[in-house]
Amino acid sequence: MQKVAIQSMLFKSDIETQGTYPVFKKLREIGTKYIELSMVALTDENIDGIKRACDEFGLTLISLSGALQLNSKFNPSLITEYDRIIKTAKDFGVEYIRLGSFPGNIGGTKEQIIEDCKKTNEYVQKLKEEGLKLYLHNHHREFMKVDGQYVIDIVREHCPEAGFELDVFWIQRGGETPQEYIKNFNGKLDLLHLKDYKIINKQKEKVNEEEKAKNPDIYFDVVRFAEVGEGNLHMKEIIEVSKTLGTKYLIIEQDQTYGSDKYECYKKSIDNLAKMGYKN
Repeated sequence: MQKVAIQSMLFKSDIETQGTYPVFKKLREIGTKYIELSMVALTDENIDGIKRACDEFGLTLISLSGALQLNSKFNPSLITEYDRIIKTAKDFGVEYIRLGSFPGNIGGTKEQIIEDCKKTNEYVQKLKEEGLKLYLHNHHREFMKVDGQYVIDIVREHCPEAGFELDVFWIQRGGETPQEYIKNFNGKLDLLHLKDYKIINKQKEKVNEEEKAKNPDIYFDVVRFAEVGEGNLHMKEIIEVSKTLGTKYLIIEQDQTYGSDKYECYKKSIDNLAKMGYKN
């Protein structure tokens, strides 16, 4: 049975101010048992809080986030913090190490992209020896075409043993139909990111002006991130297709909530998935 999970990225600031334990407690209270760790520093304090929360609330870490850049500001680098990442994965029984973005210069030439794939393949093999799987997460920019081919398809061709954590919002934004495009990743799609794709009427929307002043750029586009089931994507069809491909985890990730309470937004996604028939 597929399991519904939550990605921790959106709760980065809460974790920095409150710590991992109280944030993970709240995530359990809104209905999740499974968490993908992203944008959380692997400090002793954070790890201790996660372990305590997992023990007390029955939470499970399903994946850790890493980077293949030397100085990533988002996640620990596999190049410089490899041992720490591996130890954390083994301590929590995590199977997947995922890259929050594709490695290297995806906007470069095809030759440069293939060269980046070679480095990626080295880490696929290193992690495989540790009993771990390397998964790659896409955005819309991986649908740029180089020599008539999507970057994501070049990477898929040249990283044959890597897994892919496809994001249905970004597939749609990249110009493909999610429920069709994911069929190309049969057996390589254990992790699937769910967020909905919403078109809003800016003339009628209610805006939190304080929130808009902090980050005005996100309010310019009529395309918005939305709770699962609140947008235009055919989520049930996407999920049913993913079942045939071997997907194990349906991971909720909403990059922006536009001033709405983060926890309430994620709870709405969990509740909507339950109404569709997908409940832990």
